[in-house]
Amino acid sequence: MSTSEALATDAELTAQHGQHGAWRGPASFQREMALAKIAKSDGADAALIAASMVAIWQDINAALSPIIGQQGVAALFARSVLLTSAEYPWLMHAYQANPTTPDLALLQVVLQQQSRESAVAGGGALLHTYYALLDSLMGAALAERLLRSVGANP
Repeated sequence: MSTSEALATDAELTAQHGQHGAWRGPASFQREMALAKIAKSDGADAALIAASMVAIWQDINAALSPIIGQQGVAALFARSVLLTSAEYPWLMHAYQANPTTPDLALLQVVLQQQSRESAVAGGGALLHTYYALLDSLMGAALAERLLRSVGANP
């Protein structure tokens, strides 16, 4: 990836973070850095980006399931997909009306079908929408605490 492509990707990520109300705490910074690493990886195609995004979602699931349950995690995921699909309509293919668990295999397939840039932008927007919903339900401090480790080791 050239320097100009990396800068363009940084600008896209910054624009997405701003549009979706990204958190500003230390854990948020870790997640943003994880997404930036995914986006800047040499040779990172949509399949690698999809796998990296699914790994982050697995971390979210592991962190939140003991607190809000599998169905709570799945309901927030479904709502996030629905909201984010207004900007990225292709995400609706990952939507489930009454989920009991997030279908991460389906999300991975949907992300793999996109261009590299679309997978990064749409996947990042989905994460930020989820974080914003969680923040609105629990408050920033608790949400940050629960998700502290998510995305720390992409």
